[in-house]
Amino acid sequence: MNGRPVYLYEAEGAHVLVRGPVRDWLRDNGVPATRSAVERGWWVRRERVPDLVARLELAGYLVRPRGVRR
Repeated sequence: MNGRPVYLYEAEGAHVLVRGPVRDWLRDNGVPATRSAVERGWWVRRERVPDLVARLELAGYLVRPRGVRR
């Protein structure tokens, strides 16, 4: 259990911004995500978020939802 925090930011539209040390985890688990250098995170489709949160918590990450990012 690594206990590293992962932050989820609500965004307008079909995606949620995921921030944290998850690059390798997303790749290894086959989660489709698009890197955003400007936003410093990963865009994941909104409908995948509940499953993503469950899998991250199972892997030992501390998932922290945040407010709307504009």
